[in-house]
Amino acid sequence: FYLLLAALVRLLTIRKMQRSFVLWVQLLFSQHGARAFLAKPFALTKTSVKLYDVPNIVGKYFQLEENEDKESASTAVTLNSDQSVTLGDTDGPPFQGYAGKWDLQSDGSFSMTLSRDFEAGSPEQEETDIGEFSFEVVRTFRGDLGLAGDKITMEGSLHAEDEITGDRSVGFFNMVETGQTSDEAG
Repeated sequence: FYLLLAALVRLLTIRKMQRSFVLWVQLLFSQHGARAFLAKPFALTKTSVKLYDVPNIVGKYFQLEENEDKESASTAVTLNSDQSVTLGDTDGPPFQGYAGKWDLQSDGSFSMTLSRDFEAGSPEQEETDIGEFSFEVVRTFRGDLGLAGDKITMEGSLHAEDEITGDRSVGFFNMVETGQTSDEAG
């Protein structure tokens, strides 16, 4: 069995597919996932009738991992009941401000748009210096809701849109429930 598992991992060369496979294996080896697999071997995709209900994700804390080009960043995210987003600590570039909204469809399709404001540069000292400036980065996250053990996950593609290239995929993301809710945080 382990040789077969190792061979499957080697075949999955695309990072996103590796992450999906790892989440599937974690689900398989979790207590509930193993029971579900033994009962119905091919029924792992929809493990909970209530999973796609919005109340299951509202107010919970998630760890967002964004992977764009060679860069990756992790940010704490809370999905609020008014479909706004609250961002917490990040190991990515520090933002000065943000706005976000999210949506969940009944089929488990998840989308979230984040707009973050950044400041860069330094005060102008010479005529040729750019000086200080600010800019906005907007990213849309599109993916699917799932489970890893008993934790809710979302994974999918990361999109940027501009006037020249239009909507294009620029990376991928994963969001994993951390187990705490905004009520528990205080």
